[in-house]
Amino acid sequence: MHPSAIFVLATTVEGTRAALKAAAREVGARASVMLLVPCLTNGSQQTATPGEATTLIDQYRALAQEVCPAAAVYVVICHRPEDAFRQFLMEPPTVVLGGRRRRWWWPSPERRMARRLSRQGYRIVFEDLAG
Repeated sequence: MHPSAIFVLATTVEGTRAALKAAAREVGARASVMLLVPCLTNGSQQTATPGEATTLIDQYRALAQEVCPAAAVYVVICHRPEDAFRQFLMEPPTVVLGGRRRRWWWPSPERRMARRLSRQGYRIVFEDLAG
């Protein structure tokens, strides 16, 4: 992994597209973009079959190729989406998330995840789909 990687965490297709566009704007010659696609597990049981995981990675690879061709795509098996980073990191990186911001009293799931990651020390770039 490149030390100055920018991580994009896959959310919805629209949110991931917006996040990849933001990452492409953020990335410089020294950084790389890594798209992490969480494949969630429930205890010891994986929620997606190998065929579903293959379909998932193909879908996000096509999206990355369209929006940010330099992005590397990884499917990461984890309990929660924000756990996907633990397999890659030595220090908190820049994480780009896309989603709807909503109101402060009722944040979207993507916005709640961004807040949790921010509290853990990650630098968050949140790309609002409404904007």
